[in-house]
Amino acid sequence: MITRNQLKKLKKLVEHAYENSSFYREHYRVNDFHPDMLKTVDDYKKIPIVRREQLKKISTEEILTTTKRDELFSQTTSGSSGINIRIFYSKFEKWVNLWTCLKAYFINRQGLFDVTVALRDPVDIKKPNILQRLGMLRYDYYNVFDPIEENYEKITKKYSHIKILKGMPSDLASLALCAERKGSFPTVGVIFSDSEVLDDANKAFIEKVFNTRVINYYASVECGMIAYQNVNKTNNHFDINKDYMVVFPKEGRAIDKAIITNLYNLTYPIINYEIGDVLEFDNIGQTDIYIKTIFGKYLDFIVLPDDSVVSPHVVKQMLTHIKGVTRFQVQQEKLDEIKVIIEKGDNFTDETEKEIISEVKSFTNGLCEVQIEFTNNFQKVDYRKFKVIESKVAQNFLESYTLPKVG
Repeated sequence: MITRNQLKKLKKLVEHAYENSSFYREHYRVNDFHPDMLKTVDDYKKIPIVRREQLKKISTEEILTTTKRDELFSQTTSGSSGINIRIFYSKFEKWVNLWTCLKAYFINRQGLFDVTVALRDPVDIKKPNILQRLGMLRYDYYNVFDPIEENYEKITKKYSHIKILKGMPSDLASLALCAERKGSFPTVGVIFSDSEVLDDANKAFIEKVFNTRVINYYASVECGMIAYQNVNKTNNHFDINKDYMVVFPKEGRAIDKAIITNLYNLTYPIINYEIGDVLEFDNIGQTDIYIKTIFGKYLDFIVLPDDSVVSPHVVKQMLTHIKGVTRFQVQQEKLDEIKVIIEKGDNFTDETEKEIISEVKSFTNGLCEVQIEFTNNFQKVDYRKFKVIESKVAQNFLESYTLPKVG
């Protein structure tokens, strides 16, 4: 159940989308829905669901509610699910999005003048905003495409203490592995897991290596800051960002697909969006619903026979833009073998296959054999949403560090 304040914002959003977005107007017409049907706090479930595949297929103009595209800011999703989506914001919505993130960070004791050491994709590194130019909310960025050993050396040379260390799970795990091998690292106040959520075993490993707590944030480019753990609470539950989000289980079950609405982005509306994640909910049907567990966010780097690791960012960067490939998945079940499963596009040729093999040979330094398979139907595994990279070797590799040694 949503609150009356959320319902007020939701009605405004749905009416705006219906009047100004050709996609939503047609989507609602086909599904026999009209904004006038939103009368009570229980009516939000009547809004037709939007899926990622739909947003991928339509043009930007079909969903935008403004024709002033040149005045907008944009950001593209990482493509971890195999589907990239470009999201647009007005200047005001961009600042609201920033505030939703800052609110969560401030709750977790980030100071206004603290420096955050962040492992980031260069695409996500923006020019300093006005606050950062004034010395507030500063970031010290390290390129995730650089070898993790290089980033380790740069960080340890520059810092003796880090107030906040931030990165995606695979990058944090790679840095922790490097620190474990080297035997030293600057002291860390708190670690923020960015975008995706660490599973319990690997979270425990990172906390052990850096001797501090990891705080998980549940966010996405499409929806913004959805929910976050709270350092002031003893449990690991996620508080939903209710002023800006509506989150509920698709079928009303405790463990269910998440349906999410971003309440503040009127420019590129995200309404009743099936994000692809499966969550464990508590207090379903109450206004204080919260998230206990986020499934499917697992580590996805590649391990090479020489014990070095390849960042998932590198793998996606090298294969995502190959023409003739609609979707792909990289699997690693053996240390010296990489399997690439391909869904062919219209322009796929023999040369495309050779290019894929060449790229894989490049990022594995020629240490792995490459197999190509083709499919028209990618299958998800248990609660996990589809991921571009799935490496059993990486999980086994980490377990050798996390499990107690015998003998």
